Amino acid sequence: MSFSVSSPGSGGSCSFVLNADTLNVSSPAVTTATIVNSTLTNANQEYSFTLPANTQRFTLRLRTPGVLKLSYVVGTSGTNYMTIPPGSSLSEDGLATTGSYVLYVQSPQSGAVVELVSWA
Repeated sequence: MSFSVSSPGSGGSCSFVLNADTLNVSSPAVTTATIVNSTLTNANQEYSFTLPANTQRFTLRLRTPGVLKLSYVVGTSGTNYMTIPPGSSLSEDGLATTGSYVLYVQSPQSGAVVELVSWA
């Protein structure tokens, strides 16, 4: 497989050739999906979600209209966070199959409902 990339207006281009025999695109099979729906009762309060053991991927979003703030470090969901805009979701794939992951979220709207699905 090959493809090329060019930059408009620069006159330059670059070609790549991929050898499918050396690519490792397989991932462990997932057998269990876990869905969590949780209400963030208080606005601007941090809530934590611990993903199940051996989680390989997850998707996170708000069911209700509003913004969701996400952090991976306790105590930072209000200061150092990623914003998930209304109507959007965040998905992470290719997680290590060992260890545990904790997500820290908050919303400026009280009563926001978080939807989280994880696959292990």
